[in-house]
Amino acid sequence: MPPTRCTSQVPGHSLHRQTLFSAVVLICDIRLGTLLASELGIATSNNERILMTIPLLGIAVNWATLRVIRRYPNLIVDSWLHLCVDLVTTCIIISTLPATFPGGLALSLAYLIASSVLIGLLSQAFWASLWSVGTTLSLALLKLHDTSISTIVAATMVAGIFFSVLLGNRLNSQFTDISRLSAETAFARAEERATAERLTIARDLHDSLAKSVHGIRMLAESLDSSLSAENHPNAPLSHTLLESADEASREARLVLDGLRSGGDEDIVGALVEEATRWGARTGLPVTVNRGDSDTPLPCSTEAMWQLQRILGEILANIEKHAHATSVDLSILHDDGCFCLDVSDNGIGLGEDVKDLDREGHYGLAGLKERSEMLNGAFSIDSPSDLTAGTRVRLRVPITSLHSASDKEKIL
Repeated sequence: MPPTRCTSQVPGHSLHRQTLFSAVVLICDIRLGTLLASELGIATSNNERILMTIPLLGIAVNWATLRVIRRYPNLIVDSWLHLCVDLVTTCIIISTLPATFPGGLALSLAYLIASSVLIGLLSQAFWASLWSVGTTLSLALLKLHDTSISTIVAATMVAGIFFSVLLGNRLNSQFTDISRLSAETAFARAEERATAERLTIARDLHDSLAKSVHGIRMLAESLDSSLSAENHPNAPLSHTLLESADEASREARLVLDGLRSGGDEDIVGALVEEATRWGARTGLPVTVNRGDSDTPLPCSTEAMWQLQRILGEILANIEKHAHATSVDLSILHDDGCFCLDVSDNGIGLGEDVKDLDREGHYGLAGLKERSEMLNGAFSIDSPSDLTAGTRVRLRVPITSLHSASDKEKIL
């Protein structure tokens, strides 16, 4: 079965939105300043008061833009509706204000340049080009109507439109790059802190818990040898104790290995190796499907640790509860998604999977929590969906497996 589509959150999206909002606020403030100055110029001239409604229209559009982008940015960014409203408003302003009072042409030009930067910042190149064409046509009509505007001034205004739109697009690209780099830097620092903490925990565990578990295992082995040599009635019990000590020692080694892992190792090989060791220890045959590709898949320390614990918990549940005679392990991945499927031919769960979190299945709840830490999707097929056994599925975005340096190359 091919990997299903996975989704992941875009790094730095929140920071990019905040930066974009700050730029929009600044540009709208500039436009509001030109409109207020135009309102004052009309009021002090001898023109009809009806002309004062033109700057008021621009003020209303700017106010609405600021209100909407704060709460509903999707209605402003790359929105044809906002582009059309802003285009109509800008055309009205630059077509009427230049002839209404002295200085109207300069203020109209300032408003036009600010609006061009805003549209370039908020819209894709295609929509911004349409906006530029519309304002250029409006300037052409203004030139035909008002012959006092020289051709050089009109050409300068047209050039200013296209230059300002390109400037806005460039600013948007810069904001995206800065936000991405900031997110990558924060991710790298967080991973460095997490690695340092894991190494500290690994040293503490090795000096305390691991040595204690190893000592218990040696005592259990000595006890089992003595009772077995004497054919003591409690020899089977001592053998069970030795097996439990072996299991605890193995788990301690896995924990220490996971904590000390340097990252960027092949996650597929690591999981296959763990499943192979488990099969050799339990005697259950494990069939592994790695797909058509044997290419190693690098994985960060954190993701490696989480995926190893997920597979270990699944296999532990099969050993303790499934009464299975075989296990199938499928590890597939493509450019977008990493897929881990584990199925057995055991007795199944025997209950509604949806109630697992409420029935004290803390191990299964832990699997779900670990998958969510990787932005993954975790599911268990209920017995009614299968002829026998249980199937556990995990889907994780490839971007959740990479270290900071790998993510920077991908993005």
